[in-house]
Parts: sequence; C-alpha cells; structure tokens
Amino acid sequence: MTNVELTSAAPPHTEDWIAWRGRVDERLRHMATKADLADLKVWMLKTMVTTMITTMIGFGALIVAAIRLLP
Repeated sequence: MTNVELTSAAPPHTEDWIAWRGRVDERLRHMATKADLADLKVWMLKTMVTTMITTMIGFGALIVAAIRLLP
C-alpha cells in the first residue's frame, strides 16, 4: 500500500471544464429540491381540501334544489 498525500487544490479550470460545469449547472437548475417537493405537497393538500369542500357544497345545493322542486 502506498501513502498518497491528498490535497484540497481545485481542479484546473480549462475551457472544457468550464463548458462541462455550465452544462451540469444548467441541468441541475431544472431539478426539484426538497423544499420544492415540500411546497408541492402543501399545494396538493390545499387543492384537495378546496376541491372536497367545493364538491360538498355543490352536492348540498343539488340536494336542496331536488327537495324543493320535488312535490
């Protein structure tokens, strides 16, 4: 086994490396983060509750209309 000294030097910034890094950054910019997913879950919950309430009000209105219109 050989001992290799590790350094924290940055990689050389060649034009190819800069172009590659730009492509990677462009791809990662379109990915969702954990915060985005948490916001999506909250939005979905609010949408579901709103839809349920609206549906219940609609069915209630139909039942009231049917009771009043039927002899």
